[in-house]
Amino acid sequence: MFDFQIIHSTVSGKTGPEQGLNSLKADVAAALGGGGENTIRTCGNREDLDRVVEGLIRDGVPRLAVSGGDGFSRLFYNVFFQMRDALQKHDYRPHFLFLAGGTGNAISCFTNFRNNIEALKCFASREYKTQPLNLLEVDLNGQRELVHNVSFGGDGAVLLNYNAQKLKGLIGYIWAVVRYGVYQKYINPFSRRSGNFVVDIEDDGGRVHRGSFEGGGAAVVPFVGYRFKPYPMADNGIGHLRFVNFALWLMPTVFRFTNMLFPRGPKWLVFEKRLDRPNLIRFRFLKPVHVQVCGDYRDMHECAQVRFAPDKSLDFVKKK
Repeated sequence: MFDFQIIHSTVSGKTGPEQGLNSLKADVAAALGGGGENTIRTCGNREDLDRVVEGLIRDGVPRLAVSGGDGFSRLFYNVFFQMRDALQKHDYRPHFLFLAGGTGNAISCFTNFRNNIEALKCFASREYKTQPLNLLEVDLNGQRELVHNVSFGGDGAVLLNYNAQKLKGLIGYIWAVVRYGVYQKYINPFSRRSGNFVVDIEDDGGRVHRGSFEGGGAAVVPFVGYRFKPYPMADNGIGHLRFVNFALWLMPTVFRFTNMLFPRGPKWLVFEKRLDRPNLIRFRFLKPVHVQVCGDYRDMHECAQVRFAPDKSLDFVKKK
């Protein structure tokens, strides 16, 4: 009846496996009717995911909907490319829809659908457009993976705060930001010029920047969760590299929906670059910095490498 499959992570989000799956089933029933539940495939661990992805590729399922958070989405497309190469199915390019099933849901925000019901209705009726989503290849101490965003510095410290506290969701994230700005930004929390960290950036072997920063990274989707939009260039297959200094009161100006409330001066932007070629960009930090990848904490590192990877591209579904 339907020519697509929904791959759902039972470990994403904050509601628990049973409630998360029931929520998806309710959305599927509202969007697709009674037969829609047959399209759902569940994954609770890596072995499940390997098995499901191998079956999808062997069967050549033309369209896939991924239900989970940013971490599961990252794991899914890494397994997808590994399995596709292993099976030598290089011509297999399904349409990918990413549904909101996690906490921040950065990648699903980029689809521009209001909710999962609207997304599934449009997906089923083919009322959508596609564009390339060229991924990033990140190397941390020799461990390489494909990602849609990676960040360094204050962003990772905020994530640590968020993970350690009981308050979750958007309010919890804002509280984690405030805690970082007040208690952990040791260099004048109200100065827009100061940064706790120093980065040296090389692009294909040539230095392009050295200086202090507070937060930043690279992304191929403009959002980092909760519709915060610090990477506006990341669209239509293009990536965005950006480092900023921010004071506590200036931090909201990084995000789209507060632009009318806070002035955006030039002093907060440290360095930015459009990513549209497969250059190897190296980051070296004066001291180890917090690193997060697609909403998952990756410890502290003194160096990292990022490559814009148009050879690892998805046909990404968006609202018309």
